[in-house]
Amino acid sequence: MPNAETAHAPPSSPGAQLAASPILVDAAAAAALLGISKGHFHNLRSTGSIPLPIRLGGSVRWPVEELRSWSRAGCPPRERWAVLRESAQ
Repeated sequence: MPNAETAHAPPSSPGAQLAASPILVDAAAAAALLGISKGHFHNLRSTGSIPLPIRLGGSVRWPVEELRSWSRAGCPPRERWAVLRESAQ
């Protein structure tokens, strides 16, 4: 049973920081990050316009930093993005 000191983790705890800024997001969160609807995000995905996701078991997730970098690059089509990303590494 938690005591008064451990019942509420301070906002600066590692767990709170991870919850506040995930490194992988699902389609709904990726769409929100990009400022578009989930439907539009899925349309972009089906036409090859966004970076490929990462599959973790049955989950499909997008790296937040990759979405940000892709957006800063002008949201190029997936194939062009792959070339740009490779040349930057």
